[in-house]
Formats: sequence, C-alpha cells, structure tokens
Amino acid sequence: MTIPLSYARNVATGNGVAIGFATSIQIKAPTDLKIYWIVDGVKIPKNYPADYDVLITTPGFAMVTFNVAPPSGSIIVFYRQTPSIQATDFVTGSVLKAQTIEDALDRLVLRIQEIDDRVARAIALDDTVDWVAPPKPDFPPPAANRLLVGKLDGSGWENRLLSELGGVPLLVPVAVSDGGTGATTPAAARLNLGIGNASLVWTAEQLFPTQTHVGYSDTSSDPGVLVVGNANSTSTLTGRIQGIAKNTGGGQFTPCRIDLGRGSDTPGSESGWVEIVNRRAGVPTREVLVDGGLVVGSPSGGAMGLGTVNAAEYYKDGALLSFPVTGGLSDIPISNPDFEYSASHGLSAPPSIYEAYLRCTSPEHGYSTGDRVTFTASNGLTIWANSTNIGIIVDGNLRIRHKTTGAAVTASASNWTMLFRWIRFFL
Repeated sequence: MTIPLSYARNVATGNGVAIGFATSIQIKAPTDLKIYWIVDGVKIPKNYPADYDVLITTPGFAMVTFNVAPPSGSIIVFYRQTPSIQATDFVTGSVLKAQTIEDALDRLVLRIQEIDDRVARAIALDDTVDWVAPPKPDFPPPAANRLLVGKLDGSGWENRLLSELGGVPLLVPVAVSDGGTGATTPAAARLNLGIGNASLVWTAEQLFPTQTHVGYSDTSSDPGVLVVGNANSTSTLTGRIQGIAKNTGGGQFTPCRIDLGRGSDTPGSESGWVEIVNRRAGVPTREVLVDGGLVVGSPSGGAMGLGTVNAAEYYKDGALLSFPVTGGLSDIPISNPDFEYSASHGLSAPPSIYEAYLRCTSPEHGYSTGDRVTFTASNGLTIWANSTNIGIIVDGNLRIRHKTTGAAVTASASNWTMLFRWIRFFL
C-alpha cells in the first residue's frame, strides 16, 4: 500500500453518544492500533477486541467502533505501535513478489513515523550540542531527593540538592522581597507572609493568650487583623473578628463577639455586612444577640418569639424610623349630656393623635350593642391634652346620625359609654 500521510497518532473528543471514529492512521493489523481514554484527568487503556473493533479501510486506515460511547468531554487517543520484527524470509534464487517487498518497506516507514512521533514529544538536546565528539556531555542517572541541573561550565548535567543550586550553597532563608518567605519553618513562613501565626494550624485544642493576632498586625491601627482570644478590647478595627466561648461552669458559656467593619457611634453610618450563625454545643441556636440591644429569632423571653427583632432605635438609610406608642381608656360612663372627663395619658409628652368613640351598650337609633360611632368636634366634642393629662368635653348633647336613616338624633347617655384612644410617635 502507499503511505500518503505521516500520522502515527490521532486525538478525538467524546460526546457521550458517538461510538464510531474514523482515523488517519494506517495500520497493518488491528492489534497494531492502541487506544486509551482520558476521563477527568485519568488515563484509561482500552483493549482490542474486548472494548472496541477495528475495520481496516483502503488504503489501510483504521476505523474504530467502541462497544460503549466515550463519556462526554473525554479525550480519546489513538496511536500505532507496529511490531519491530521482520517476518519475511528472502530465499536465494526465489521469486521476489512486489507485494512482499512493499509490505516490508511499509513496516519500515510506519516504524519511522512512530519513532518520529515519540522523539517529537521527548526532551532532546539542541542541534548545536555535539553528542558524538568527545568529551560527551555528562548525564548522570537519577538520584533520590536531587534535582537534575546544568553544570556551570556547560559540560553536562549533575544531581544537586536544592540548597546547592548554582554550585554554591543557597542562602536560606530567601527574603520575602526576593520571592521567598524569610523563614526556615512553615509557621514562621506563614507569619512573614501575613497568612497566620505560629499556631495557625492546630492538631489539638488550643488555649489562646490575650490578643492573639492571626495575620498581619500593625501596632498603630491593626488593619485587617483577625483577633482570637480576648473579646474585651475597646478599639475599633477594620476587618476585625473577635470571639471567645468560655465555659463558666454548669454548662454555661460566655457569648461570642464578632466585629466586622469599622464601628461608629453615629447610627446608620456602619459599613460592611455579616451573616452570623450562633452555635451552642456545635448546634446552631435560634437567636442572635448583638451588643445586648438587638435580638433576632429568640424563642422566648423579651424577644417574644421566633423571628423577633428588638432594638432601642431603628434607622433606615441613616434616618431614625418612627414607631407609635398607644394608650387609651375604655367604657367611660357618661353621667349626663354635659360630660367632662380627664385622666393621665402616661406618656413622656403630649399625644400626637387622639380620638373618641361612643360604644352602644343598649340598642338605640338603629345601633346594636357593641357598635361604635366616631365622636368628633362636629358632634359637639372637644379633646385637649398636655404633657401629663388628656381630657374630653361634650357641649350638652350626644349628637349622632341614625344608623339606618342617617337622620340627626341625640343619643341617650344611659345607652352609651365613651372610648378614648391616643397615639404618640417618636420622631
């Protein structure tokens, strides 16, 4: 056969569906083709004929059919490995057939292609290196825990320890400014590189001294440090985390404290965001207590149930939010149409809003027992308030509208009581 192509190796990619692959590799026998898959970085050899079948087309190209489709994204490597043998015996005086001679020449060409492929993927000397003329470059056998490096005089290679590179002892430690760690131990190296201290990696429970810093620490402002141990420091640090969990006896533990961002005395000016998961005995608890003033998710006590948020003041975008405080008096007897009443409202300042209602205690004017009627100035009502008390004055008639007809009527004092409500907003 002719050999028009010089391929001894082909590479394809599996899609999880296709099982047939045409190659540009010419072979003499199905056993000359070797295949392996690379799946997730693992090389998996395939065997003929257990894993695949080979059809040799004209002029000798290999067509492969797998029993199972290669996984999607897998790399399929086809390569030829022609046996390095000479199976033809030329007898003196015999007739030399053209096909016999061509087959022998084909095998030589195929082997040369395979050798070229192998050499092209090997580490080789430059063309300028004279390997034949003496002295030959030195190339020592492998040695345990040694690096193969070029000699200073360029005469070959030698095995050396890492500390002896360059032909002279290497100065250890290498300074951080030169790309090293400036240390001879892992713990010191981590500390110098700003990624920990001598106790960063622990194999057992550790007792931390006060103000143990893990990471880079600047004594003036401590930017970006992680502080583990004493949680009672009063300084404010950017990117700081503090925490202690001390067993105080009887299974009681002091709370852990976490500070993220730079603290501020001005509400609404804090920066940063933090997700806090409080744990007790390794199990997340239902509440998070922040600085004694904010409780989220406490199942009992002052938090009043799961998901409650308690705080002295609330801010949105730096502005203080207003929350009302309410009060009121119910079922105040009405002694006569000329009715006056006053009482303490219990607030620290006069109410922001106040209003009065009549509540029906005996059916009248279409109203049923329990019905409420708004009682305003148009009904002859006056409401007053100061810093301590709130009062009401009715000018002589309980004027309301009939529930069904809408006609103006006068309510009987004996059939109604007064309800009084007030609200104060914290602004």
